[in-house]
Amino acid sequence: MPRRTIFQPKAIIGLTALAVVLAALFWQFGFDWRARFKKRPNVVIIVIDALRENHLGCYGYSRPTSPFMDWLGRRGVFFRNVITQSSWTKTAVASLLTSLYPEAHGIRRDKDVLPKELLLISEVFKTHGYRTCCVQGNPWLTTEFGFNQGYENFVYSAPLRASDLNKQALEWLDREKDRPFFLYLHYMDVHNPHKPPPQFLIFGKERIDRYDGAILHMDTKIKELFQELEKRNLIKNTWIVITSDHGEEFYEHRRINHARTLYNEVLRVPLIFYHPGVPRKGKAVKRQVRHIDVALSVLDLARIPIPETMEGISLKKNLAWAFDFQNKDLEAFSQVGLNNLAPGKDLIAITTPNSKYIYNFKNGWQQLYDLRTDPQEKHNLASSRSDLTKTLRERVERFRKIQRLKRTAIIEETEIDEELKEQLRSLGYLR
Repeated sequence: MPRRTIFQPKAIIGLTALAVVLAALFWQFGFDWRARFKKRPNVVIIVIDALRENHLGCYGYSRPTSPFMDWLGRRGVFFRNVITQSSWTKTAVASLLTSLYPEAHGIRRDKDVLPKELLLISEVFKTHGYRTCCVQGNPWLTTEFGFNQGYENFVYSAPLRASDLNKQALEWLDREKDRPFFLYLHYMDVHNPHKPPPQFLIFGKERIDRYDGAILHMDTKIKELFQELEKRNLIKNTWIVITSDHGEEFYEHRRINHARTLYNEVLRVPLIFYHPGVPRKGKAVKRQVRHIDVALSVLDLARIPIPETMEGISLKKNLAWAFDFQNKDLEAFSQVGLNNLAPGKDLIAITTPNSKYIYNFKNGWQQLYDLRTDPQEKHNLASSRSDLTKTLRERVERFRKIQRLKRTAIIEETEIDEELKEQLRSLGYLR
């Protein structure tokens, strides 16, 4: 009879242990650490300051302001109903990067400095081996105010035109290619005073015409950046996210610009996710989401554990699967006031797909709008629907109390020097 080899339990255990040891040695000495990141996607977040969502073609605008961003939307996923957490850059971007509501992170006033104790998405990416870079031209987002946290390379210059911003970002990308990267780009070319290059003044010379021309100019610069990423063979493994910090007012409520109110023209922003591997291209997500959901989504897409401090909800299911998820609309809270442009206001708004409630903690003024019948928010129903108004006010007060309990750091202030003041005045932020 042929001899049979019988493995005893001890022998099996011994072989298993040996395999574990050999695997560990191979991992430590025979495996190039860079290979671990080969499938980790790069992430580029593009924030176009003061861009209204309803001035882009993919959101239904009639003017051809955004042919390339529309192209990205048709080949990616875009969210039709996105609410930012403030109509002012400093507060809004703090929420975008921390996934915290303004009352929790505490950045509300001109001199407020983002605390080092707060965890920014840039710090999370850096901790997980990513190269991190920020190139931006908004004076509210400078080192003085703490927005450089977590970046290996932080570039701020004012004015910083889109062409120069792209150049700075691409030069940084070319320095090292072994690790995945997180790149945050903040463009100011659409921001007040709305002065695009002459060749883009094709819609007219009124303020809103110049605004649309600036969007068209910005669209060409986003396309140029995309083409440069393609040349570097980076697009195939890169998530590109396009959004805005807030919108812009054009006298819908007797005001221009932003940073003073919480109406839809300043709270609704675009949100486009593009990756060549998106299963369902051109998908438009109708449910309401929030700016605080963006950070969690890109971390989730990069397979990075989401920190417990972050408050949003990941949108990955809407991006990574071909079929629809029937998620509920996410109620959104937004805040503005206490800054130079609105010192007499301390506003909190609740936005749902059907209604908007705004309360001013400074003077008790309340506004209630039925967005189904009054999407332009012209008819204040606060006095005629007193029961609902009372309920919403109590919810706002409870929200504020809970968010303040979540604040873990003392907000320090810094002085704004004359050079920075002049940069802020040029953008209409200081009187």
